[in-house]
Amino acid sequence: MSFSQREYTAKAGEPLKTEVVFDDDSASNALSFQSSDLDICRVNRSTGELSPKKKGTVTITVKTFNHVAATCKVV
Repeated sequence: MSFSQREYTAKAGEPLKTEVVFDDDSASNALSFQSSDLDICRVNRSTGELSPKKKGTVTITVKTFNHVAATCKVV
């Protein structure tokens, strides 16, 4: 599993959707997204939609129910 991009460019106030790509046919419905800094960029925990708040860099992490994880950077 990975994000379709290693790095996303976002502007404050403009929502952006991330995309997760699976390495095999076992796509998971139970994904959980997390931002390393909610003051810079919030992320919808279930959909992965980004809500940038201000300029900065954060790491977005997605995890499956069985704790497989992937990360990307948002600048």
